[in-house]
Amino acid sequence: GGGKAGQGGRKGKKGAEEAGKGQKPQKGKGSKRPASEDLASPKKKEKAASKADEKAAPARQEASSSGSKAGESQASAATPDGGKGKKGKAAAKEPAQSGAQVQRFPSGLEIIKTASGKAGGKLAAPGKRVFCHYVGRLKKTGKIFDKTKNKPFSFRLGVGEVIQGWDIGIKGMRVGDKRRITIPPKLGYGDKTTGPIPKNSTLVFDVELVDVR
Repeated sequence: GGGKAGQGGRKGKKGAEEAGKGQKPQKGKGSKRPASEDLASPKKKEKAASKADEKAAPARQEASSSGSKAGESQASAATPDGGKGKKGKAAAKEPAQSGAQVQRFPSGLEIIKTASGKAGGKLAAPGKRVFCHYVGRLKKTGKIFDKTKNKPFSFRLGVGEVIQGWDIGIKGMRVGDKRRITIPPKLGYGDKTTGPIPKNSTLVFDVELVDVR
């Protein structure tokens, strides 16, 4: 308040200098400053303004830091495990690999190629017996409901020995390929509870093809 009142009392040469700095003179506000203050050198005023800016800087930095932390917290909370990164609890999400190839189908099935085997590797084709290692999770919670251990899981592809999502998702893989296959309920276990899998569950499998015969 005092600063604005002082500006109102500036006249003559000082007023012109302030106008040259892009400041508009104020009219008729408050009492005039003593002449000694009006004659204060610009350098002293600039120094005082600099100190005021220095005092304000920590507050601006603190506010910026708080905003950054809030953004990190929101990003962390956006992840299914709340950013805790617990093993077996991280819900399925798209791999971070920049080279990942994604296929999405109208049914809701999604296939993400996360790694490639040899170009001339054996191909998983209908009628062939395929051997896979996998980890199965519930998309909603990220909970692991099944996985292979030492021995790979095998089945004959495309003849209905497994859920439809697997027949579609494994087809076209080559030995050494890895995929993340997201299977909607209608291509999985539907509206029936199956063991640890609740009804109407979307399933996510991380699969590696290890052999084709």
